[in-house]
Amino acid sequence: MEYGTDRAAEPAGGKREEIVQAATRLIAERGYKRASLAQVAAQVGLTAPGLLHYFPTKDHLLLAVLGERTSKSASRSQVPQGRPETTGDLASVLATLARTVEQNARQPLLTQLHSVIVADSLTEGHAAKEPMRRRYREARSRVAAPLAADASLEGDVDRAPAIAALILAALDGLQIQWLLDPDAVDMQASFAVLEEALLGLRKDDDDR
Repeated sequence: MEYGTDRAAEPAGGKREEIVQAATRLIAERGYKRASLAQVAAQVGLTAPGLLHYFPTKDHLLLAVLGERTSKSASRSQVPQGRPETTGDLASVLATLARTVEQNARQPLLTQLHSVIVADSLTEGHAAKEPMRRRYREARSRVAAPLAADASLEGDVDRAPAIAALILAALDGLQIQWLLDPDAVDMQASFAVLEEALLGLRKDDDDR
């Protein structure tokens, strides 16, 4: 369907990507509720009805934004990917997450988007609630699995899910504090302290 001057001749893939990027910026800056479809449309040279040709509802657009962020996070190894048994031990998990903290500090827009969507998704009936719930479950599982298999954590392996939840909570909390006051909070230095403390849970060979 044509929508006047909405550049309908452009390939849908390219325009969809442009819309998702514009929505990402607006949601990160204003939050989901305050970022309207009309505002997104204006950013990409469409009318509001023209935008609906690509995304019939605001929830559809939000899910596309979440999908794009998930894809980028996976490519940046935000949490260990792949089969749990091949993702390493506590040290390798923490090393991967330390790299993620460094990457997040270089990409404040994506980091802010994550924090905004997590906060918004706490609202009952929000379109992001179930996707974010699944995302956190998967993240906890990917972090906990190698911890449970780490022989150096003998005696603590039953606490692997709790340790995984703590690590992810620390990441989120550091991000929020850094976004609010980047000059006062050093995410990398703070995570390094947590990393050192968690590595202290490991048992030496002589203790096993």
